[in-house]
Amino acid sequence: MWQHPTTGHPFEAEPSRRGFVMRSQKAIQEYLRRRRQIAVLYFFGVFVVCLMLVFYIWQYMQVMEIQLAISKTQKENQSLHEKIEVKQAERASLGCLERIEEIATRKLGMGLPAKEQMWYVPLAGPAKSKN
Repeated sequence: MWQHPTTGHPFEAEPSRRGFVMRSQKAIQEYLRRRRQIAVLYFFGVFVVCLMLVFYIWQYMQVMEIQLAISKTQKENQSLHEKIEVKQAERASLGCLERIEEIATRKLGMGLPAKEQMWYVPLAGPAKSKN
């Protein structure tokens, strides 16, 4: 450490292109303080940008998950509508009178009754008891 010849203030010699540049101790401390402030601000800015990037990626992932769930639900909904149509067509074909008659005649061996197999029951009022 050197002292200024006329003022007596301490200063350090710092190399430069033209030789040594003399700076006072206060100037050096001020310079280092500003560099620290700039470094802190720089790292704070980088931290904020990284935080924003993480938030953006998280938000994008949430949107992608929701879109995937919507797509899956739409496919399931379409599949269920197709199953409903198939079941309705099957129900309509099962209740058809021609199909029922065919099953009765072919599988169960039923047929139309002969005239002597038919009995007619007269419709009368309620039966009276003999008490």
